[in-house]
Amino acid sequence: QKISDTQGGFTGTLDDEDCFGVSVTNIGDLDGDGVTDLATGAYEDDGGAVWILFLNTDGTVKSHGKISDTEGLACPTLPTVLWTSALDTPVQLPPAPTITTSL
Repeated sequence: QKISDTQGGFTGTLDDEDCFGVSVTNIGDLDGDGVTDLATGAYEDDGGAVWILFLNTDGTVKSHGKISDTEGLACPTLPTVLWTSALDTPVQLPPAPTITTSL
């Protein structure tokens, strides 16, 4: 089933340059309806976005959510996670070390 802004039931707003679908990963059944849901990247959408696609049994989009700087959970609030174009490989950085000095 193709999913785009013109097919597959997806009703999100996209620009031609958004690169929607540049990466896709299975995220399990988030809404508990027995159907696997997807996350897809769109690295030019609002400076980088992840779309969560809740699917119907026929593979069309039932509903969606967007995570970006302007919608949903804004990525700048997650300073230790680097989003990459491969959704299934975010890089978790260790906390910065605490440096103490004594005089």
